[in-house]
Amino acid sequence: MWGRALTDGKRRADPGEPQMSVLKYAAIAVTTLLLPASACSGDQSQGNGMAAEVIAEARAAMGEAQSYRVEGTATYTVPDGETHQDTFELKHIFPDRHWGKTNFDDGSWWESIASGDRQYARSSDARYWQVLPLESPDPGARSTVVVVSVDGLAFFEKLRDLEILADEEIDGVECFHYRGKPEAYGPIVGVEVELWIGREDRLIRKLRNVTRVQEARPEGEEVWATYTVVGEYHDFNGDIVIPTIASETKSASVGEEFAVRLDVTIRLGQDWYVEHDESILVLTEKEYIPGPEFLDIGGAREFRFRALRAGRTDITCTRKHGGNGPVLEHRIFMVEID
Repeated sequence: MWGRALTDGKRRADPGEPQMSVLKYAAIAVTTLLLPASACSGDQSQGNGMAAEVIAEARAAMGEAQSYRVEGTATYTVPDGETHQDTFELKHIFPDRHWGKTNFDDGSWWESIASGDRQYARSSDARYWQVLPLESPDPGARSTVVVVSVDGLAFFEKLRDLEILADEEIDGVECFHYRGKPEAYGPIVGVEVELWIGREDRLIRKLRNVTRVQEARPEGEEVWATYTVVGEYHDFNGDIVIPTIASETKSASVGEEFAVRLDVTIRLGQDWYVEHDESILVLTEKEYIPGPEFLDIGGAREFRFRALRAGRTDITCTRKHGGNGPVLEHRIFMVEID
């Protein structure tokens, strides 16, 4: 399964391209936000059998959840006092679809989607979706969203010095409350992890993860940064929608037209709506193409666009009941104009 790590990125080598931080291990330090229980299922050395059993049950419960959402903050502090606090939201749909967005404290943002082995990203610097590279050559980037596998990750396989704290209520749910120390992983030193686990359903309701990460500076100075990530979990098994990005990129030359066709059953009250950058594309036609009457199936909505200028962009298509009805599906098409 896949976890998504969020850190607080600022500088990028090229403002026109989403960049991935070379501080990959710093990002791994917070991958537990999506799958915390799988990282906390190791043997407990303090003899807290009940706590170990609850954590193991939480691992199983989180693995069985069909969907959930996480909201929280990521705080980054270095010894000279510089502190940044960013906010993020994550969505998970079983087994391997994830969406995440970080809003940085300088007003910029980063958004990413993972589906199977495909990852995409866009940012406030480059607002069109692109295939996400796994590494960045930028040594100055302090940050970003990184998608990594947490299966078998040794960083949080064990919690040492486990403490059983007083039960707390999180979002109306009575929770067990534990605190422990993770083992070191590469340049990451785990400071502490807190878990709040629902007493009745054994689902993770809140996680607080504090780590110290050695950050290399260009002048060779060693600086230990502290990452504090706090996430709260909501909407377990709810109707969560994550956009699907088409694997094929639409291509056209300036002045040419191209079509986007999407299946829909109009008689059920559904329809597709599109959003696009009107400085690059103009919508020239919108047509409904019914399916064969004898099959009694839906038809398709076709949108035709004309390319106005060269560049990269995307088209966001939303299927819903009426203009203000509930969203049923998001589909995104990447577009290249030459």
